[in-house]
Amino acid sequence: MAHIYLSGDLDDIMIGNFIGDFVKGNNYIKYPEQIGKGIILHRKIDSFTDKHPVTRTCKTYINPQYGKYAGIVVDIFYDHFLATNWKHYSSVPLKDFVIQKYTILSAYDYYFPQDVKAFFPYFLESNWLNAYSTFDGLGTVLQNMSGRTSLPDYSSYAIKILKDNYDFLGKSFYSFFKEIIFFVESELSIKLF
Repeated sequence: MAHIYLSGDLDDIMIGNFIGDFVKGNNYIKYPEQIGKGIILHRKIDSFTDKHPVTRTCKTYINPQYGKYAGIVVDIFYDHFLATNWKHYSSVPLKDFVIQKYTILSAYDYYFPQDVKAFFPYFLESNWLNAYSTFDGLGTVLQNMSGRTSLPDYSSYAIKILKDNYDFLGKSFYSFFKEIIFFVESELSIKLF
């Protein structure tokens, strides 16, 4: 969710940002220039997020079960807080934003690496972007990710940690997200909604 939001209204950039985890090394040069920039944007967002002190603190809450995968879960928590506080970040209603982005992603699916092509129909069917807004949806996202990646399936544990530390994690998100918006807009010249 955050990667798509942080692409602004640039469709090609969003496509690259969406597939960024699945394009390794310098393979981004095999894509059209703007999609390649989106892949690089994805990497810069991940690097900024992973190095940020707020994210590092949030990881300590879930490290006991997730270990090296804690950052992935924190990203999912951030997506939850973005979805549940959407009106603070966009004048476009979340439902409309999601439909628009699904339509654009579907139109560019011929650029998807094979792994993305394999999960994308389920991504749409399960309405993954809207799922971030509820605890049940988050549990489903975590379970689905564990079934398709090396992320361990401790979804009940992750949801419990989120619920038990909701205020702290929410405040952490707001602090972090303000900074990453500034980073994307000022350093990378992407205008957000």
